[in-house]
Amino acid sequence: MFAVGVAPLVTYAWRHSSEVNSRVGEVSLLARAARSGEAPLAALDASLARHLLMFNVRGDANGRHHAPGRPLLDLVTGLGFLAGLGLLVWRRPRPESRFLLGALGLTLLPGMLAVDGPHAGRTIGAVAFACLIAAIGWSEVQRVGRLPRLALGVPVVVAAGLNAWTYFVAMPPDPQVWAASYPVETQMGVFVRALARERGEVKLPDVFVPGELARSEVFRFLASGLTTRTFESDETDRAPAGALVLLPGDPDGKNTLAALVLPSADLVPAVSGPPFPGRKTPSFVGYRRSPPE
Repeated sequence: MFAVGVAPLVTYAWRHSSEVNSRVGEVSLLARAARSGEAPLAALDASLARHLLMFNVRGDANGRHHAPGRPLLDLVTGLGFLAGLGLLVWRRPRPESRFLLGALGLTLLPGMLAVDGPHAGRTIGAVAFACLIAAIGWSEVQRVGRLPRLALGVPVVVAAGLNAWTYFVAMPPDPQVWAASYPVETQMGVFVRALARERGEVKLPDVFVPGELARSEVFRFLASGLTTRTFESDETDRAPAGALVLLPGDPDGKNTLAALVLPSADLVPAVSGPPFPGRKTPSFVGYRRSPPE
């Protein structure tokens, strides 16, 4: 069964080796170090330090992967992980200890050799082993403390509560979380798609979208098959009278881009996108160019 599942991937990699390896070159830690003139060992040392601290001190900063900057393990699981890790190191002559330590190191290796670490996605394979090590740690605490077996349910319940609070209470309103998920591109793409559906056409020559935003993968996906016009930040005067010019909102409420282009353009607010979570600022604003007087 393993061979059946892996065969298509191996075949594709064999036939398209350049495509498979292109991403490797982009995210390689050593390749970036070489381009920037940084010593390879220094880059590896810094990456190793970040990954040693990611479970209990500071984790992934990307809000799409995890709560930004928070440890990848909650406090209870993290304490069990440290206890279990210490126990495995102490018992490293045992085969099971060597296996778990080796498996943890192996699953952390893709993240340590890549840029932008620690990266929760690239090290996701380490999650199962980290939780298993944490369970071993708490089991050892229960054994040494001669606590009843039912006492092991306490850290499990507390850990579940802490994780539920992190993912369902703390993260949703966090600007670093939703800002990392391309909210402007998403809402603008949804609006353009809805506008095309309302008109019953795929060509929207009177809709102007910022060029940088229109080139993003998120907008291109949501607006796939649709035709809109683009402009750069200082080119809103390209839009003819009656055209709808879409500008991104500013999560800080400053509407910086609009402030740059509107003083010299006869644009009137016409539509606005859903507001950013927890704020009144719209995700985007559509300005209609008024006809010349």
